[in-house]
Amino acid sequence: HSHGQGHETTFAQVVSDKLGIPYDDIDIVHGDTGRMDFGLGTYGSRSIAVGGSALIMAADKIIEKGKYLAAYLLETSVADIRFDDGEFTVAGTDRSIDVMALAAKARDTTNLPAGMAPGLDERAQSEITDPTLPNGCHICEVEVDPDTGRAEIVKYVAVNDVGTVLNQLTFRGQILGGIGQG
Repeated sequence: HSHGQGHETTFAQVVSDKLGIPYDDIDIVHGDTGRMDFGLGTYGSRSIAVGGSALIMAADKIIEKGKYLAAYLLETSVADIRFDDGEFTVAGTDRSIDVMALAAKARDTTNLPAGMAPGLDERAQSEITDPTLPNGCHICEVEVDPDTGRAEIVKYVAVNDVGTVLNQLTFRGQILGGIGQG
């Protein structure tokens, strides 16, 4: 479960970017044991590295399965199908089907080539063997009144090496939240 990391935002953003599905059409569901076989928790900063990687792996599987179904429905070979920004297109033509329409057709077994299971549903599990090592340096300059002992913050500087930032607002919130907790 998210406890302030913004999973609902970043996970939906990854799926939207990868599959070309409108962000507002994506629902992120946490902790439904009827849907998930396995989970470990967030453990700080690893959620997007592990969960985001699994989302990309599952989206790649959806795209590959979608290419086979699109080829069947558009009456062409799989090698001629291209996927970009939510559209399966026959190369060199204007013939295409978007991923949401294809997903709907994938539920109707009369639309499927022989041997293809219905639906575009996929699962993936990310196996990250090396830890992610985000790091930072925070420096707080304070002045202390020698008579009263009162400390006053003069300047606070934070530099963070976190890798790719998926969402600037979520990133800022996580950094400010960490500073507040610190």
